[in-house]
Amino acid sequence: MRFDGADAGKGGRPPLLIKVRKGPLETPDVVVLELTLAGCMVEWEGWALKEGQRVLVSFPTLSNVAAKVLWIEDGRMGVLFDDLLHQAVFDHLTTG
Repeated sequence: MRFDGADAGKGGRPPLLIKVRKGPLETPDVVVLELTLAGCMVEWEGWALKEGQRVLVSFPTLSNVAAKVLWIEDGRMGVLFDDLLHQAVFDHLTTG
């Protein structure tokens, strides 16, 4: 399953926003550009993170999801979740 954040804003659907946390630091809301059961790609203009670093991803109304930064390039970042999102969670996040 895949959610394409490029469709956000069309048909009245708001963009999916998350926070990314590394230790005590937490980003302001960042826009999810793509979401799958295994990970996500987000707009990334935030503070310095490096490939391979461990982070927590905070989705609205859900507990934190442990993840690893896979890549950062051209204002975007890809993260891989430690555990796949449950299908019901994915559906909840993407049907807004």
